[in-house]
Amino acid sequence: MASFLNPQFELGPWFWEACETIGTPRPVKYHQGSFLSLESGTMGELSILMRSPKKNLRQLRCIYDVMQFEMPKVRQLLALATISTAAPNAPAMSTRVCSSYRVAYGILLAMTAVIGHTLRIWDTDLTLVGNSHDCVDECIALVEQCESARPYGANFVPDFLTMVWAAATDGYRNDEMAEYLVDYEKDSIGADFMGQAMSIRERLFAMEARETAKEVKLVLDPALESLVKRPVVSVQEIQPAASECIIL
Repeated sequence: MASFLNPQFELGPWFWEACETIGTPRPVKYHQGSFLSLESGTMGELSILMRSPKKNLRQLRCIYDVMQFEMPKVRQLLALATISTAAPNAPAMSTRVCSSYRVAYGILLAMTAVIGHTLRIWDTDLTLVGNSHDCVDECIALVEQCESARPYGANFVPDFLTMVWAAATDGYRNDEMAEYLVDYEKDSIGADFMGQAMSIRERLFAMEARETAKEVKLVLDPALESLVKRPVVSVQEIQPAASECIIL
C-alpha cells in the first residue's frame, strides 16, 4: 500500500517474481474464502494504475467494484471469527484467524477509500459518496474493535486509518479518526501517524491537481503582437536620418 501514492516507491521486477514464486493462483485463498482483492498482484496492479489514474479509470472502477462485492463477505467472516474468540476457552488459533481477518478488512478499507476518492474526481455518482462514508464508519468500527488488542495486536491499525482519513477529504468524521491517530502515537515512540495521514492527503491533492490540469495557451497581447509583426527597419532607412543630425 505504501506504493499507491508515493512516486519514489516503485515495484520492480523483484515484486512480480516474488508474487509468482510464493503467491497462489488467482484468486487467493484466504481461510474460508477466496478474495481477489487481497492478492498481492492486485495491489501491485493498483499501484501502477494510480500513477496515471485518469488514463486508467475503467480499470480502477473494475477493481473498485470487485472490492465492493468482496467486502461484505470479509466483514461477515470477521464477525464470525470475532464471536469465536469470545467463546470460553477459545483456542489460540481462533484469535489468530480473527486477527488475520481484521488485517484483511483494514487493507480493503484503505484501498477502497483511496480508489473511491480518485474516482470521485471525475465521477459525480452519489453512490461513491455514500460508499466513502460507509467506509469511514466501518473504519472507525474496526478501530474500536481492535482497542482491546493494543498495542501489539493492533499495530496495523494506523496503516489503514491514515489512508482512510486522508481520502475522506469532505471532512466526514475526520475529527474522530484524527483523535484515534493521535492516541495510537502513544503506542510507539516517535510515531507521527497524524503527520503521515496529512502527507498522504497532500499527495492525493497533488495527484488531483496534476491529473486535472488543462493546457494553458499563451495568448499574446494584441499591442505586443503588432510590434512583433511590424517590419524591421533597414540600415538604408537609418543612414539618411543620421546624416541630418547636427552636432552643436
